[in-house]
Amino acid sequence: MVFDVDTISSIIQKHYGIKGRATKLPGELDLNYFVEANDGQYIFKIANIREEEKNLLLQHAVINHLSNQKFGLATSAIIKTITREEIIKLVDDEGNDRVARL
Repeated sequence: MVFDVDTISSIIQKHYGIKGRATKLPGELDLNYFVEANDGQYIFKIANIREEEKNLLLQHAVINHLSNQKFGLATSAIIKTITREEIIKLVDDEGNDRVARL
């Protein structure tokens, strides 16, 4: 799969039920997209092929913990898919397995 902005917009709608328009963002290791939707703004991240899913799950645990605290600070939130998953699996145009999150 080629990760162009139209494909990303389709992935977001299919997996998250969010209709929006994706714009590619710069990224050193990951593929990053800004998604503008009627209900808000999101960042969709496709991890590099060397990233292990367990590392993303650790990051999610930290983000989820911080978002439940009463620090008075705005924090990121992990958006779950329609099927309640925090991470989805994709295959890039070279056949590599990739993990992604919103």
